[in-house]
Amino acid sequence: MFNKIKVVDKNRVFKIKEICELLKIDVPSECSSIKNRYVTDTFLIDKLETKNEIIENVKKCKNYSDKYYEKINSKAKNFKKCYFEKSENVKNADFELLQFFIQYLYVFSNLKFTTHEYMKFELYNKTLKQTEEDIIFAFKNNRIFKIKELCSLLEIDIPNEYIETENNYVTDTVLMDKLETKEEICANVKKRENFSAKYYNGVNKKAQKLKRRYFETSENTEHTDSQLLQFFIEYLYVFQLLNFTVRDYIKCELFNLTIKQAKKDIIKAYRNNRVFTIAQICELLKIDVPCEYIGVKDNYVTDTVLMDKLETKDQILKSVRNNKDYSENYYELTNTRAEKFKEAYSNDVSEYNNHTNLQLLQLFVEYLYVFSPLKYTYTDYFNIELYHRTVEEADAFINLNYRIKVIPEILNNQSYIMIFDNKVIFNKTFSKYVNRKWLYVKTATLKQFEEFTNENPVFIGKIVDGSLGEGVRIFEVNNNNNIELFDECYKADMIIEQLLVNHKSISEFNESCLNTIRVCTLLIEDNKPIITLAGIRMGKAGKVVDNHHDGGVLSIIDVDTGIITTDGMDVDHKYYDKHPDSLKTIKGFQIPDWEKVKSFVKELALVVPQARSVGWDIAITTDGSIEVIEGNFKVDLRMMQLPDQIGKKHMYKKYVEKKLDSR
Repeated sequence: MFNKIKVVDKNRVFKIKEICELLKIDVPSECSSIKNRYVTDTFLIDKLETKNEIIENVKKCKNYSDKYYEKINSKAKNFKKCYFEKSENVKNADFELLQFFIQYLYVFSNLKFTTHEYMKFELYNKTLKQTEEDIIFAFKNNRIFKIKELCSLLEIDIPNEYIETENNYVTDTVLMDKLETKEEICANVKKRENFSAKYYNGVNKKAQKLKRRYFETSENTEHTDSQLLQFFIEYLYVFQLLNFTVRDYIKCELFNLTIKQAKKDIIKAYRNNRVFTIAQICELLKIDVPCEYIGVKDNYVTDTVLMDKLETKDQILKSVRNNKDYSENYYELTNTRAEKFKEAYSNDVSEYNNHTNLQLLQLFVEYLYVFSPLKYTYTDYFNIELYHRTVEEADAFINLNYRIKVIPEILNNQSYIMIFDNKVIFNKTFSKYVNRKWLYVKTATLKQFEEFTNENPVFIGKIVDGSLGEGVRIFEVNNNNNIELFDECYKADMIIEQLLVNHKSISEFNESCLNTIRVCTLLIEDNKPIITLAGIRMGKAGKVVDNHHDGGVLSIIDVDTGIITTDGMDVDHKYYDKHPDSLKTIKGFQIPDWEKVKSFVKELALVVPQARSVGWDIAITTDGSIEVIEGNFKVDLRMMQLPDQIGKKHMYKKYVEKKLDSR
């Protein structure tokens, strides 16, 4: 999928008259009144599919470097030439030329299409999705060789089967029949008698690499020139274009796979991994080699029984590299992983964990070679108990990468993150739903501070851009300490707020802090808000925050009924049927005024529709009113899976994929 934001962020925007100058045309009459405007400020940009990304990311510069201007000037000349050469398909008008060039410059040029391709494939009539689906993409720069040319590159005699057709292009022979993408190749590749020396040498190097690996690593004892020729054609015209290396093709036996099978992440995930010996892994974990493995301590783990238990054993054995020497950077990266994994293992209190060096070694090998390449962190490994899950079962869970990268970056517009990360901006944006008194100390006078504290002698202070409850404190005014408190809050960049008190039934869990409800919303088609997940966090005695990371107890709430459906769980994975301090029963508790809470968060979700996925922290106060405490742009959805150990990825996956498809 195209990353459209990244491809436009280095672009500059020209004025209409500047682009016309580059194209060496008069300003069209339709644009004469706006010729001094940047194109992003005119109707010319309206038809571009990536309009929003372009406007958000391009840079308006009045002065360009000579190098940048010459680069665009060259593109303009080539584009104009191709435009008029294609006169049988496009109307020769300056206005249309201008429109096409703007689309090319700010959309397709950034996606690495040439001016020739823009015209040849009529990209001006295609959406980005159509362009991506076209295998135009894959084959656009390839040339087709004759059979005798390929045999020359491979330094082999022409196989008997192909002597009669040695002068034919491979697209005109039976060699092409076995290729999955035969039709696309034949439609798009270029037949040329003469190749540039650079192109020929590049293909020659690939031919030599594939030939060497074919004879070195192929398990097929009957090596034949005919098979080598077939393999090279398939690699050159299919798998190379999908960014597989020669090594991938032979090592992972792609000649036995379809494109769909080959593109599975599970092969790509392991191909850059190195394999350590058992002794090296134990050294990284800072443990003695378990007695069970002393006899094979110098063996690579892929050559031991440690690998037998791994679900993806076959893919790993095909793909990993047995390297005796590692770069210092790679070793340090693995060392850091080992230290963090060992610490997490030591802190894990699940019944499965028996805290032995043998088990630690076995689990770390599984994590390092199975789940780490699939973007699961060491915390994911223990939090969602991957040690007794298959890869398919694990995929049902939202991991750290999906939570931080996929959901917020695909569903949310990153330009609006500041609204949620800055508590002052949040309170102002959602002022209709924030009824508590608050004051940003850095923009307040001492008099305003004193007026606030007179009304709220006990108040809560939060760092403006803080998270996870970090730096939250309860302040109390006494003995004329206003100036001291003002200075302290000012230096800490705090927002101070009226102290809220929970609804009586919720307060019974813990009175030392506000117990909040996390409700996750998602805007789907037509900006319709739905509630995906909900949970309650209950602080422990003496704590000023209820955050799970600070010892709070978390339980899942049924979205439809508002009833707590699980026991409580803390950050150490200890489960509680009753609150550990108040002993109030957790499971089965009915959240008061649940229907009002649901209506409330659905209203919140519509205030900033550019943030489609948000986690809202809600308080039900002593008088039954509902208050929003904050919204989480990158909501930690992983927490909503832990108490019941049920994966929730399916609630977001279809909307993520739909959003990707629409780009």
